Amino acid sequence: MIEAQAPAIVARWLERLPAAAPSLPRDLRLADVRNAAPDMLHGIAEALRLGRPEELEAPWTAAARQHAEFRLRQREALRDLLREFQILREEVWAALAEHLRPVSAEEAFLVARNLDAAIDSMATNSAHSYSQQQVRTAEHAERLRAEAEYERRRWQATVENMLDPVTTSDAEGHATYINDAYSRLLGLPVKPGLPVSEHPRYYRIYHPDGTPFKAEDLPLQRAALRNEQVRGVELVHRRPDGREFIAIFNAAPIHDEAGRVIGAVAVGRDVTEQRRMEQERERLLRDVERRAAELDATIGAIGDGLIIYGPQGEIVRMNGAARRILGVGPEWARLPPEERLRLTDLRTPRGEPVPPGEFASDRALRGEHVTGYRVSIRRPDGQRRELLANASPIRGEQGRILGAVLDFDDITALIRLQEQREDILRAVSHDLRNPLAGILGQAQLCERRLAKAGLERERANAQAIIAAAQRMNALIQDLVDMARSETGQLRLRRQPVDLASFAAGLKERLAPSLDMARVELRIPEHLPPVWADPDRLERILTNLLSNALKYSTPGTPVVVSASERDGEVVV
Repeated sequence: MIEAQAPAIVARWLERLPAAAPSLPRDLRLADVRNAAPDMLHGIAEALRLGRPEELEAPWTAAARQHAEFRLRQREALRDLLREFQILREEVWAALAEHLRPVSAEEAFLVARNLDAAIDSMATNSAHSYSQQQVRTAEHAERLRAEAEYERRRWQATVENMLDPVTTSDAEGHATYINDAYSRLLGLPVKPGLPVSEHPRYYRIYHPDGTPFKAEDLPLQRAALRNEQVRGVELVHRRPDGREFIAIFNAAPIHDEAGRVIGAVAVGRDVTEQRRMEQERERLLRDVERRAAELDATIGAIGDGLIIYGPQGEIVRMNGAARRILGVGPEWARLPPEERLRLTDLRTPRGEPVPPGEFASDRALRGEHVTGYRVSIRRPDGQRRELLANASPIRGEQGRILGAVLDFDDITALIRLQEQREDILRAVSHDLRNPLAGILGQAQLCERRLAKAGLERERANAQAIIAAAQRMNALIQDLVDMARSETGQLRLRRQPVDLASFAAGLKERLAPSLDMARVELRIPEHLPPVWADPDRLERILTNLLSNALKYSTPGTPVVVSASERDGEVVV
């Protein structure tokens, strides 16, 4: 009977619910309740049919428990839930009233008692489930609050130990939190509730070009008010002490479960030192470029060939004079060192190939300072050039070799002039000495014959000719020796010489041609022997005595003295 009347009972029940249960939400979907009500009526009917209306933990009471959980999720109050069952009781009684009239009072009483017991069991079950579920919900909410508080504290502890600035806001963009790192950078206390429009002025926030930020353009406000994901916004903060710090910020909105924006978080990175280093790098780069331009101009203005090498022997710079002397173009400098060596065919002054790694620049890259290095090269046009080079290593602050500098000059013309001079000197020496030797030989022959004839005056004239010829021969030898000395070819034949006896013999030999009577020798006999070339020592002393006699006052003495001083003999 109850199941037959179920649609009518449910319809009347739903009509009365909104007024009877004021805690029900206004947007309650009655269709959900309409679907659940027949199950509860079926449970009541089942309890009556089985004669177990007072049983609480029966399968047919499950609908009441489910209805209680459903109502709890809808946030209905417990009193209104119980009121629902009272309305259901009334509607069931109203539907059964006409059907109970034919039965006896005793039977009607039994039906009423069992019906009330079944509905009470359903209500009791529902209330019990409601309470249990409410306790579980409260416990779950408490766990969630505890977990949320733990996460909040963990987040705050993490953020407080971060070196990067972090700040949060509410949905209106008001700052709600600033970590210690951000506070230290700002140099300002946080002002909770500060209007968003005042943030740029109070926190002194500017664009990198110096223009103030608009409040709505700040990363945190863009995330909170516009629901934007903000990346890489550069801010400049001017502290009260006049210092500035630069930070790059990212910001993101914070959403609740429904997707609504409830706040925002912004995380920055202090790039002040990085920007300062970038500016310093740019300044240094400009300085390097300027110095490089000055170096290029200086190198280009040098008349000598100049090549700067890197640590591996690669050519870093090469001036125009070097290319002109070597007869090469810019592409030559880009060749490997071995290929450059092959093309230039380096030779020593003796014509021997320069061994690999022994050129002046190679030795400088090993740390040597090379001076006066003479080498012969072959230009691409086939001409050979004589070079005189100097090379030095380039060292860093720690002494590490960074490269080498090679300076060289083309001395081909000078070498040719020296060779021509040698040819002239050899020709002059040969062409003058041959007739001079004939004159000297004939004069010596005449001198010996005049001595036998006893013609002393004529013999003295012959001796004068001999002395003059010997002096001429000495002058020619001096000329040759001077040329050899300048080219490093002069060889001395040194031997121990007793200076006192050497000077006495020289005075006697020069007597026929010079006024040696004016020369006084004051050389102690105990002097140690000197280490000298006798021939060259004789020419030196002859020149000195000749000049002294020639340019001193006639009749005055010319004194030759000698003494030992610091292991040497000074004349």
